Amino acid sequence: MIINNVLDSRFAAFNNRLEKEGMYTKKGSMVDASFLTAPRQRNSREENEQLKEGDLPEYWSLNKMRHKDTDAD
Repeated sequence: MIINNVLDSRFAAFNNRLEKEGMYTKKGSMVDASFLTAPRQRNSREENEQLKEGDLPEYWSLNKMRHKDTDAD
């Protein structure tokens, strides 16, 4: 009983910390969890210029275009 209360308070503190960092958890089973920083890929200056002109770079594959928000202002 005491162990459960300690664990509950620890998980509550952990969840509060995650929420302060902008991460939210859902109920489920935790099997293995890791937090990694994913590298951010940016468009090159040339790609940005083409996009501003309304053109898409020729070498962009259909799959890459699906991941890009080409309609954003």
